[in-house]
Amino acid sequence: MSQAVIERASKEGAPTLDLLVYEDNVRAIRLYRKLGFEIHPIAELDPQSESERASTARRRVIMRKRLPIRASDDD
Repeated sequence: MSQAVIERASKEGAPTLDLLVYEDNVRAIRLYRKLGFEIHPIAELDPQSESERASTARRRVIMRKRLPIRASDDD
């Protein structure tokens, strides 16, 4: 994920930006935290996450960044 993606989502009015990352991918989680993302559990997705862990031995977590709302260049 690049800073350009974050800026575009903010510019387009998205209130948040979510991503999935494997919970054992410590380097990626560290990078996303530096970009302002935090792990954001969503209880409704827990059954799917656990099913994924059962079939692949890996589990993904959701990370979310709250975005500032910016005016677009078209205004």
